[in-house]
Amino acid sequence: MLYYLHIPKSAGTSVRELFKRAYGERLIEIYKNMDDAYAESLKPLCHEDSVFFGHFGFSLHVRLGDNDAQYMTLLRHPVERVISWYKMVVRNSWAQHHDRIVGDRLTIAEAVQLGLCTELNNHSVRVLVGNCLISQTKLRMMDYCSARLFGKEIYQYRGKRYLDAAIANLNDYFCFVGIVERLDQLTQFLAKRGVLTVESAGVPRENVAPPMEVTIDSQELEVIRKANELDLMLYEHIAGKINRGEAWYPLEPRSRSLVTRFHNARLGIPRPRNAGEVCR
Repeated sequence: MLYYLHIPKSAGTSVRELFKRAYGERLIEIYKNMDDAYAESLKPLCHEDSVFFGHFGFSLHVRLGDNDAQYMTLLRHPVERVISWYKMVVRNSWAQHHDRIVGDRLTIAEAVQLGLCTELNNHSVRVLVGNCLISQTKLRMMDYCSARLFGKEIYQYRGKRYLDAAIANLNDYFCFVGIVERLDQLTQFLAKRGVLTVESAGVPRENVAPPMEVTIDSQELEVIRKANELDLMLYEHIAGKINRGEAWYPLEPRSRSLVTRFHNARLGIPRPRNAGEVCR
């Protein structure tokens, strides 16, 4: 089965419309919190040609018992993604953290420093690590300890062990990884797979927000960058390859220390083979 990881504020709404055109009724949208009960309810929908699309993390295939999984995703520059997320929350009263940010008049830097939510701290790497084998109880304990010890409301992803775990998953399970600035590569990939014709391969522009000014000085910019160092390294690694005309795959690990290898083994999902067809 095919899985598209919709990383928030990374052109996912537009890509979803493209996937609807390409896969039709085979497309299964997932925008609920993923737990064991919800995953179990998805199993009757699982067929060889099913396509799952939405806000879920890597390793959904483990929950679904899929031994032939292929993943896809698009990355956006982390600083741009965080700024776009902040604007969306401020603009929309229905957004999860709107009342907190608007009510307390939090700047974007203050929200990041508080560790308010996962979207503000290496969110792309979080999604790509996405280990469903970590229990919800453990995650809640990690958040609690982070708040008590470091003043961060959500446990912060730091350290190259998480980046390396994400890279290992990309190398072994992803048939396509692209960047938002090169959406043409995604349409070419889908056309190559035979699910789109060249004439219908344009990506529709959906969920384009009206302009909104947010003043960000150099210090605030550095706060965002520091909280998203892993995402920055990953994005620059992949974008650099793509912009040089090289294949994104394979990716080299960012650290080779024994400690990192140990953590990778602990975080990793069993990987018997590469996903197969890749966009070269």
